[in-house]
Amino acid sequence: VIAAGAVAADEQAAADPAGAGEIAAGVKEAAEAAALRAELAQLREKISALESDIAQRSQDLKSKDDGIAKLEKDIGEKSQKIATLQSEITSLQKKGSVAAEEQAGKAIARVVELEEQIEKLNKEIEAQSSQRTTLEARANKAEKKVQDLNSKLESLQKANGEQKRMIQKTERALKVAEEELMRLQLEATTKAKQLTEVHGAWLPPWLVTHSAQYLEVVSGHWNEHGKPAMDIFLQKASEKSAHAKKWAEPHIETAKLKLVPVKEKLAVLKKNAEPYVEKASAKSVEVYEASRDAITPHFVKFKEVSDPYFQVLLVGYGNYYYYGSLLYAIINVQFAYC
Repeated sequence: VIAAGAVAADEQAAADPAGAGEIAAGVKEAAEAAALRAELAQLREKISALESDIAQRSQDLKSKDDGIAKLEKDIGEKSQKIATLQSEITSLQKKGSVAAEEQAGKAIARVVELEEQIEKLNKEIEAQSSQRTTLEARANKAEKKVQDLNSKLESLQKANGEQKRMIQKTERALKVAEEELMRLQLEATTKAKQLTEVHGAWLPPWLVTHSAQYLEVVSGHWNEHGKPAMDIFLQKASEKSAHAKKWAEPHIETAKLKLVPVKEKLAVLKKNAEPYVEKASAKSVEVYEASRDAITPHFVKFKEVSDPYFQVLLVGYGNYYYYGSLLYAIINVQFAYC
């Protein structure tokens, strides 16, 4: 089917250049559609990865928010404890007892420790807030990139749809071209068959039958006797030629040395004979033109009579098509030359 499609495309290109251009454009558009589909798959993978990254970062932000809320709760609790301890210190200082002073010292130490913890927690909150700001900025950037990719994805999907429509249009045009090619081939076959029947009608049936039998007998005789004898003759001729060439090599060298003075004498003879040769050539041309004028009508009549029969031989007998074509060409060339 692919080979038939390629042949159909070639035949359609020869018959209809515009249709060939459309088919070539369709093939190019199909390649571009394949590239667009590959790029579309890559964009989808990138979007999926970015969405997974955004979900992970949102989960991290939620965990950070929970940690900050917990720290703020701890700060509140510790601040409340500090206030309680400070009130206890105040009440103990009012009592002024030694035990109260010791307890107040412990409370003050506890307050200092709690203040250090609060400061440490505040630093952690600031660090987490800064990290949260960074994560939010990255999430916004990723979301913007996702939007851009979605926009590009929509554009590619639109282009892909357009490419599919163009491919379908090209396929329909190719199908129409194939149907037209099949129709033309069928018409050509029918016309060739009719032409063969018409050519066959030019000769009597008995002559066609006897000609076919005669050609079959001649072909069998040639294949059985003539061709083997010709092969043997050609092989022996090749061997004799090689032997003669080997034997003649030293004689050829000697002849080359002796031919130099002979060539000089021939040059002098040629120079002296040129006037006579020109005169003879002029006479030959006159004789040739007179002969041509006399023979031309006979060739014309012979060609008109024999042309239909040569056409029948060329069409009807495939085994001797070459020899018939050669003979027919010789006659035509001879006629043109005359």
